[in-house]
Amino acid sequence: MGNLFHFSSRADLDGAKNLESFISRCRNDLTVFRADLDFDSWLWPKAANFTKLGSGSRSTTVEDRMGAPFINFAKAYFRYQQGHNPTGTRNETKALKILERVLSETHGVPDILNLDVNALDQAAVLAQEYFQPGAAYQCGRELERLAHFVSESKFISNNCWTWRHPVPRPEGADRTGRKAREARDQSFLHQMQC
Repeated sequence: MGNLFHFSSRADLDGAKNLESFISRCRNDLTVFRADLDFDSWLWPKAANFTKLGSGSRSTTVEDRMGAPFINFAKAYFRYQQGHNPTGTRNETKALKILERVLSETHGVPDILNLDVNALDQAAVLAQEYFQPGAAYQCGRELERLAHFVSESKFISNNCWTWRHPVPRPEGADRTGRKAREARDQSFLHQMQC
């Protein structure tokens, strides 16, 4: 998997300095996605492209690149989370794209240091408008995890630790097995006939 570390903020540093330390450690100490990964690139082959919401996830157009300074946090957070809890779906990217848009619109510049409960609420609403219900729910879960991480790491002065995403779980998403599959198939057939 590569070199991993557990990030701990320092009480003697402010949020910006703790964030700077986190990004630096993710750039220099982690080997998730290869030790020779060009961290400064916004295109990480076979991992992720750090693009804005609405652009294709495989876009290589410079205008589609996430804005600074958010992009450095996004890359560090993505690498860190994939190292500690690797997932094939990489839902972190959905949450990061949504947050980058909200922070850009509310503050003019996307900066994770400006994250607060209002931005998280707006992000949850945007996720429901932009994604299908299942993807919106997953995005909401990732927004909540991110809010906990930046609060615990003391990157932000606004404590978002208690924020809970309001995105409802799609009906039937928690059911598994033969009966649940048959119910989903039946629902799909009914939708096709309408």
